Amino acid sequence: MPLRYNVEDVNLDLTELIGQLSASDFRLWVHLRSSLEKRTSEHFSESRCREASFSLALLSIIGLGLSDDDSQATVVDRWLLKSGRTRDELDAEVDKIRCADKIPYKSTNVPYESISVAEEYLRSSILEDAQKAHERAFTAVENVLGSQNVISRRLCISLAKIWLSQGLHEKAATLLREHIDNWHGTLGPSGPDVILAHNHLAFACISQGRFDEGISLQKTVVEMSTRAFGEEHKITIAATGNLAGSYWQLGKFKSAQELQAKNYDVVRRIYGPDHPRSLSAANNLAATYEMLGRPKEAEPLKLSALQTAVRILGDDHINTWAIMGNLANNYRMQGRWNESAELELKVLEARRRLLGPKHSDTLKSMGNLATSYFEQGRTDEALELEKPIAEAMTEQHGPRHPYTLTARNNLAHSLNGVCRRAEAIETMADVVRLRAEVLGPDHVETKRSAGNLARWRGEQRC
Repeated sequence: MPLRYNVEDVNLDLTELIGQLSASDFRLWVHLRSSLEKRTSEHFSESRCREASFSLALLSIIGLGLSDDDSQATVVDRWLLKSGRTRDELDAEVDKIRCADKIPYKSTNVPYESISVAEEYLRSSILEDAQKAHERAFTAVENVLGSQNVISRRLCISLAKIWLSQGLHEKAATLLREHIDNWHGTLGPSGPDVILAHNHLAFACISQGRFDEGISLQKTVVEMSTRAFGEEHKITIAATGNLAGSYWQLGKFKSAQELQAKNYDVVRRIYGPDHPRSLSAANNLAATYEMLGRPKEAEPLKLSALQTAVRILGDDHINTWAIMGNLANNYRMQGRWNESAELELKVLEARRRLLGPKHSDTLKSMGNLATSYFEQGRTDEALELEKPIAEAMTEQHGPRHPYTLTARNNLAHSLNGVCRRAEAIETMADVVRLRAEVLGPDHVETKRSAGNLARWRGEQRC
């Protein structure tokens, strides 16, 4: 994500800018401080040096410019002395920020449509640095401006998102719960910060397997965003899609299909048929058709989406590979194993290269390819893929998450396929127990796993 400000070339009003940068990429803070420090050098006029020094004092007093090895008082005094201005003038600037009650979301880098944010950090391998910077900034800003200040709220949400990206779901949920009620009382149910915080809290709950709580929160987000922005706003569209995704995850495909069909119509009407959001909506709806036993109806949607993605995005774009993977899934559901395996191998190789070997999308591709190998009778190759998948899913999501249970279910089948019956039965028994607890004993996946377990126990040999 490119930096949007060049402080060397603009007249800087830091009081206005600070709310935007505090909700944005933490590297902007580093860039801003570095640029301001350059302004204090002999290459700039005396007035610009004083202006930059005062801005650095303001950054330091609210915590965004405080380095690890400097105390706040020392930093503030240093820059105030160089600026020639007084502590009273600095306090007046802080009061302006403290009284701010709104920063337009359109001026920040907080994406509504993504709850697995910090992808830029992940790709750049700097998530740990982002976490430290946000933790320090949030603590300092909240101490100075209070938890109700818009900058504090944005930093709180940004920090929670980073923790979610690191798998620290309970930590993020605790932080959000501590603040949501206070924000709700101040901003009301239609405040964007309240809506976004509920959205991230729902994601944290679902990631921990607390689906009832997570879905209830997602319904609240849909209601809030529809009331505040209307059903055609991107926040509402994203919230509806998230709720549909949770229904899908729990096997409530009819409920998911109703929401996805509505989203598909809205997105195509707003963005046009070739927009990436339209492609995503088409693939989501097609996947649900498949789970409802209608894969042939889904195939034209997926073929059209892939052709459009190649034309619009190119044949080496991450979204193109995702759409290709969805088409491979359609072929699997129709029993066209050779065609599915051919596409899945391409997708897996691309995702390993673009996302890394342990990314969730890479692991899903490994699982899909393993399924096709298993159905082709290539059980040794399937087993080789499924062992690391099950281990990674357990590590990332915990032993009770549906993703983990699906991975272990598939591992059990491959173990049985290579005549390691005792291991297969032990693994499948654990899957049945946990699926009954998480999804319920009458869920289709629970019943399917239980049926396989009973059959294996009744057979004398592979």
